[in-house]
Amino acid sequence: MSVRRNGDLVLVAGLAALCALLAGLLDGAPAAVRVVPAILLVLALPGYALTAALIAPAALRCAERLVFAIGLSIGAAILTTLALHLLSVRLGAGAWAAAAALVTLSACAAAAARGHGRPLPPWPLHGVRALEILALAGALLLAGGAFALGLTPLPAPKNAVGTTALWVVPYGASSVEIGVRSDQLHTQAYTVDLLLGGRRTRTFGPLRLAPGRRWAVRAPTGGPPAPVVEAILRRVSAPAAVYRHVILRSGRVTLAPPVAAPAAPRCSRRHPLRSARGCYRVVKRGKRAFRFYTSGAKVPIG
Repeated sequence: MSVRRNGDLVLVAGLAALCALLAGLLDGAPAAVRVVPAILLVLALPGYALTAALIAPAALRCAERLVFAIGLSIGAAILTTLALHLLSVRLGAGAWAAAAALVTLSACAAAAARGHGRPLPPWPLHGVRALEILALAGALLLAGGAFALGLTPLPAPKNAVGTTALWVVPYGASSVEIGVRSDQLHTQAYTVDLLLGGRRTRTFGPLRLAPGRRWAVRAPTGGPPAPVVEAILRRVSAPAAVYRHVILRSGRVTLAPPVAAPAAPRCSRRHPLRSARGCYRVVKRGKRAFRFYTSGAKVPIG
């Protein structure tokens, strides 16, 4: 493939490979940093390569080529995501970016084989009117803002409660994978105890996980036959309490029953009702009602 004759395809293929590399390296970076390579892979590069592979350059004006590039890029992004799901590939920024780059490189190779490449002009937007440039810039700006907003986590509702997942799955004949995913509202610190046959063999942590982040490790079990494997998750803020407990018996996972919380003492007759703040009684004064707690606090109702 002549580089000079197919200058646009070489540029597109190089940008796609660079964006895939950046997406893999910047997986944990803020959304503002990842938005540029993501926009190129979602809205520009695959569609340009597919347009060049399907349609001869002389058949389209520059503005029409840009519209085709955006439309085919969005379609390629949807189909790429569906293909990864059907192939049971774990969806993530790195895997999706690599698949989009592969689609772009394949389309560039097909376009070059058909002779649809073009040398790079002195000005890439030659022949495009100023109004078309402004419209395209506005569309890209809106799409980029929507994409960045979609990657930005929104604050949780006022009364929302977070959760944390713990799992143990077999990995080969003589090891297991232990993982933790935190969906708490704030960064939390955990420790994980690994027990084999009832004996604690390893302790991992403390693990500091931000909301939405996960941690996983593979640990040998000494099998086969595999002993009973247990994983116990504790929060650093409350190390004496078992937060999650999972048991793996011969490849079958059993959730340990939750530890029952101690029963709260009964409220007195003077303050017979109970809430999260303690025992209280309701007193009406005129048209308003109040909760009077044993601590002396008075809280209006309604």
